[in-house]
Amino acid sequence: MNSRTSSNFQRYIEGFLVFLMGFSISLWKPGIYVSSGLILLYMLVMLTRDTEYRKQLFSGWVPKAAFALFVLGIVTASIHPGIPSDIAHYARKAMFLPIVAPLLVMFRSISNRRWALTGMTIALWIGCSMNLWNIDQLIDEQRITATWDVSALGLMTGLFVTLFTIFAFEETDRRLKILYSLNAAIAFVILVLSTSRGPWIGTFISVALYMIWAHRKLTLWAAIITAVTLALAWNPLKQLMPATMTNIESRAVSIFHTEETESNRIRLTLWKLATAHIKDKWQNDQAAFWLGSGTENHINEVREFFARTDSLTDQQKNGLSKWDYPGNDLHNMYLDTTAKMGMIWSPLIFLFLLALGWSCFKKSRPTNRFPLAGAFLMMNFLVVGFFYDIMLHFGTFFLVYFVTFAAESGPLPQSTTSLRQA
Repeated sequence: MNSRTSSNFQRYIEGFLVFLMGFSISLWKPGIYVSSGLILLYMLVMLTRDTEYRKQLFSGWVPKAAFALFVLGIVTASIHPGIPSDIAHYARKAMFLPIVAPLLVMFRSISNRRWALTGMTIALWIGCSMNLWNIDQLIDEQRITATWDVSALGLMTGLFVTLFTIFAFEETDRRLKILYSLNAAIAFVILVLSTSRGPWIGTFISVALYMIWAHRKLTLWAAIITAVTLALAWNPLKQLMPATMTNIESRAVSIFHTEETESNRIRLTLWKLATAHIKDKWQNDQAAFWLGSGTENHINEVREFFARTDSLTDQQKNGLSKWDYPGNDLHNMYLDTTAKMGMIWSPLIFLFLLALGWSCFKKSRPTNRFPLAGAFLMMNFLVVGFFYDIMLHFGTFFLVYFVTFAAESGPLPQSTTSLRQA
C-alpha cells in the first residue's frame, strides 16, 4: 500500500470512527463503548506505525494528564477495594479519559469534524423525533425516555443546546448557522420536555454567561425575545397539551421549593448522608477515604453506614427507605465521586476538567471563538454535577466528545493553534 493510499485509508477510518461516536451519543448506548474501543485500538495501531502521529498524540499536557488519570484510577481501585468487578467497571466507565488524546488529533481535520457533525445531527434528529413520538409518557408526571434515561437525556440535550447555540452565534456561513440553530432548537425542545431540572439550570447558566461574555449587546434582546416567545406560546401549548405543560410548570416551580418538594428533600438528605459517611471514613477507614469504596462496592458500604449512623433522624431514614435509598447514586457528582474513588483521584479529575475548560477558553481568539464552546460546555457539565452523579457515566463520554470537537473547531481556513499546545 503506497503512502497516498494509506493516508486515504486512515482518513476514511477516522471519519467513520468520529461519525459512529457522534451518532451513538443520541441513539446507541453500546455504540459509545464500541466507538471508544475502536478509537483506542486505532490509536494503538497508529502509535506503532506513525512517528508523527505519536508526536501529535503526546504533545502538550492534556493527553499526558488524561492517560495518567486513567492509570491512577486503575491503581487506586486495585489497592482498595481491590475487587476485580470494581476495577473492570472503572476501566470501562473511565474510557473517556484515554480517548481525549486521539479525539483531539482526529478533530484537527476539517473532514473529520464534518463527519462528526453529520453523525451528531442525524442521530440528534432521529432521537428527538423518537422522544416526541413518546410525548404521551409525560402524562401522569412521567418523563420522556425513548432513547436515554431522564438524567442522561437531559444532560445530553442540554450540552447540545450549549454547543450548537455558541456555534450558531460564531458561525459566518449562512447554511451552517441555520443548521446549528435548528439543532439547538430541537435539542432545547427535548430538554424542556425531559423536565430535568439540573440540566435546565446548567444550560441556562452556561448559555447566559456565554451571551454576557461574547455578545453583551445582544443579551438583553435575546432575553426579551425568548421571554416574549415563551409567554405567547405558553397558553396555546397548555390548551393543546395540558398534562404535559402542567408537569413542566410544576417541575420548574419545584426548583425554588427546596424543602417542600419530596425529591428535593431526598436529595438533600442523601447529601447529608454522604457527607457523614465521608467523615466516618476519615475517622475509621483511611484506605476507603483516600482510595474510595469502589464504583460498585460503594452501595454495600453506604447501606451498612446508613443502618448504624445517627447523623440522620428516623424521619429522614424512613423518607429515604420509602424510595429504596440509599442506592449507588448520591445525586451529586462531587460527593458520589469522592465516596467511590477517594480523595486522591477525585480532586485530580475535577482539576483536570476545570483545566481542560480553561484551555478551551484561552484558545479562543477574536478570529476564532468556537473553542469558547468547550469552556461553556464544561461549565454546564460541572453545574449539572451538583444535582446528578455524572462522573464515570455516559455523560463524561458526551462531554469529552463535544469539548474536543469544540476545542479544535474554527472557521475556514482551519486554525493552526492546537489545544494540545495550549
